[in-house]
Amino acid sequence: MLTKVIEQAKIDRFARWMGHAERIVIVAHVAPDGDAIGSSLGLWHFLNSQDKVANVIVPNAFPDFLRWMPGSKDVLLYDRYKEFADKLIVEAEIICCLDFNALSRIDAMADAIKAAKGKKILVDHHLYPEDFCDITISHPNISSTSELVFRLICRMGYFNEITKEGAECIYTGMMTDTGGFTYNSNNREIYFIISELLSKGIDKDDIYRKVYNTYSESRLRLMGYVLSNMQVYPDYHSALISLTKNEQGRFNYIRGDSEGFVNIPL
Repeated sequence: MLTKVIEQAKIDRFARWMGHAERIVIVAHVAPDGDAIGSSLGLWHFLNSQDKVANVIVPNAFPDFLRWMPGSKDVLLYDRYKEFADKLIVEAEIICCLDFNALSRIDAMADAIKAAKGKKILVDHHLYPEDFCDITISHPNISSTSELVFRLICRMGYFNEITKEGAECIYTGMMTDTGGFTYNSNNREIYFIISELLSKGIDKDDIYRKVYNTYSESRLRLMGYVLSNMQVYPDYHSALISLTKNEQGRFNYIRGDSEGFVNIPL
């Protein structure tokens, strides 16, 4: 069993919104990572199961190693389709803000989201959330926004409506935001959630392979180069890695090639 982390009043309010809404937009932060895309698509799949017209909009492109995720081809990139995205945002009855705590984290989308008349809900696990939504579900003690999305769906009574595809997305978000469950993942409830996601038919080993074991030769060589230049400061228990645009160019860099590098010195 899961503890009731999210306040019941907030869950009930969002459920009422959802019951009366048809058009819903989901937005996530700039340079979306596994949790941003995983939580967004996890919620998107659920809303589709409820016959809602839902769209995921992110400020810019996400890493190629996340493009296997079910529904990823339907994610709208704001920097490429601004006019169409702005229309969807204006028309949205509900806007779900996932995995960011401030409007500045959605870059060029900020003005459109701020001006939108639709009801707004924030679901996030970062510290110090700004007050820009009607409902704020913020729990920094939770490992990932994807976990919060799972909890929200279940607390509304819709566990049975989570599809295999939605479960794959939620699991991916939980996995990537904990480094494959190697940090920030000692809460035993995380593993209860994993068991529930497994009951949906996901193959967690295959998901791990797709995310972590499908690197290109260029990415591997880039990683080696970055680590070979790492500076360590023992007195401060710290390390520093850097990567310039010129250096990226030497290794045929594509978006996402440096994803996760920042965690290696940990």
